[in-house]
Amino acid sequence: PILNISQIQKVNITHLDKILHIIEYSVFGYLLIRTYNATASFSYKKLFLLVLLTGFLIGGLDEYYQSFLIYRQSSLLDLTADLIGVVIGISLFRKAGR
Repeated sequence: PILNISQIQKVNITHLDKILHIIEYSVFGYLLIRTYNATASFSYKKLFLLVLLTGFLIGGLDEYYQSFLIYRQSSLLDLTADLIGVVIGISLFRKAGR
C-alpha cells in the first residue's frame, strides 16, 4: 500500500487523527453536497442542513461502531472533527460556485 496506517501512527504530530478526520469529512461533505445539488432542487440552506445531518449520522454511526471494537475507541471529539470537515466541504462547494 502507498500509506500504511501504522506509519501514520508513528508520526508525532499533535492531534493528527483529528486533522485526518477533518480532511476525510471535508471530501465527503463536498462530494455529498455536490451529489445532492445535482439530484434535488433544494435551496442552499436546505442543502446545507441535509449534508450536515447526513455527515452527523454517518460520523455518529462510525463512532458508535468503534465503541464496540477492542482496538478502537469512540470519541465525541472525532465526531466534532467530522462535522467541522463536512462544513469545510460545504464551504468549498459554495466557493467553487454551484
